[in-house]
Amino acid sequence: ECQDDFYGVNCSTPCTCFKNNTDHCDSITGECVCKPHWTSSDCTVDKNECLVDPLACPNYSECRNLQPGYECNCYLGLVKNTQGQC
Repeated sequence: ECQDDFYGVNCSTPCTCFKNNTDHCDSITGECVCKPHWTSSDCTVDKNECLVDPLACPNYSECRNLQPGYECNCYLGLVKNTQGQC
């Protein structure tokens, strides 16, 4: 098992992951395993949950992508109840 930022034979190859957005670097392949809300080979691209999951938000609301994460906003004139529904 290699230290966090290295992989490969003798753990001599540095990982190219963006550390703040990466859960870990695979010690054999060097693949970056991104934290939630991040994607791409080096974990530098914000995952747009609104596009990935069209049902991310409840009915009568719209999804707004944030960096990182997302929020659900009720349509004009509606408010969320205690269960998070509009």
